[in-house]
Amino acid sequence: MRNLDRKRILAGEQRFDYARPVLAGDLLSCRIVFVGVDKKEGRSGSMELLRSEVIGEDADGNWVFTNGKVTVYREPRESARSSV
Repeated sequence: MRNLDRKRILAGEQRFDYARPVLAGDLLSCRIVFVGVDKKEGRSGSMELLRSEVIGEDADGNWVFTNGKVTVYREPRESARSSV
């Protein structure tokens, strides 16, 4: 496992899908599913897009919501790496 520089982590896209409203008193179980990692080149260098989902289910195991999100990790530039 590599060490990530937290200063290079950015919040990306986020979406919410609901089967029904979440109500006061609901007992929800949530799990995180890592969907994938994409590598992209941008104007400021390489970046990795980490795609994940939080899936919420009620006490009966019924799907209530999904929160999909993308976290962006910007790779250090080559010139910054070579100067260290």
